[in-house]
Amino acid sequence: MITTQPWAEIAVDLIGPFGSQKFRAITIIDTATRLLEMAPISTPDSYQAAKLIDQLWFCRYPRPQRCVFDQGSEFKLEFLEMLKSYGIAPVPTTSKNPTANSIIERIHLVIGNKMRVEQITNADEWEEFCSTCIFATRATFHSTLQTSPGALTFGRNMLFDFANTTNVITAHKRHVTKMLKDNLRENKNRIPHEYVPGDMVRINLSADKDKRSKMSPATIGPFKVVATRPNGTVTIDRGKFLELINIRRLLPDK
Repeated sequence: MITTQPWAEIAVDLIGPFGSQKFRAITIIDTATRLLEMAPISTPDSYQAAKLIDQLWFCRYPRPQRCVFDQGSEFKLEFLEMLKSYGIAPVPTTSKNPTANSIIERIHLVIGNKMRVEQITNADEWEEFCSTCIFATRATFHSTLQTSPGALTFGRNMLFDFANTTNVITAHKRHVTKMLKDNLRENKNRIPHEYVPGDMVRINLSADKDKRSKMSPATIGPFKVVATRPNGTVTIDRGKFLELINIRRLLPDK
């Protein structure tokens, strides 16, 4: 699902640890305008995550309808309770599929590249670095949006005193067109296959090859598919529990 309405959907994540001091930060981004908020987090647990997200976003900007996040422990308990209290739909990503939160992961890649050339030794410098990243991402021209996230959000150029006229709907039409072209290119050599309830599948462990021995099996299973979803995930019966898993990790059982 691609959101074109500003403030309708946010994505949150944790970045770090960086350096010997294990610096971490919470990041929040509006998936339509790409507006970023970022702040240091001392204790990466669900209470601190919920508190910071409430302060950084919910107390400053219009309330979103959806919140995308990964399977980290900091996005459980108090965090989920906060979303429920605000009437925001939680959208957790599946394991081994970080592309489901690709917008914020791309921002993390940029921040990580910047971090490699910095010499940060204390909490004050880390906080200053977070503020620098916020302004840099807001003021930098975005090739898909054809403007900067700050200009698109606030209607003014972030560096000079003139109005911004870019329309967010037009910007996201370009994004959708580019995404569809990329998908067609990737799918050109793939064999079409759709899972249905009752299919038997195996889980491909190739993504975990660094964590398993050379003699361990490449797949596990078979497991029965009990439900399918239109977003590229299925629910499988693992015996003692049900697991929502991305189809990229599955192989049909022969």
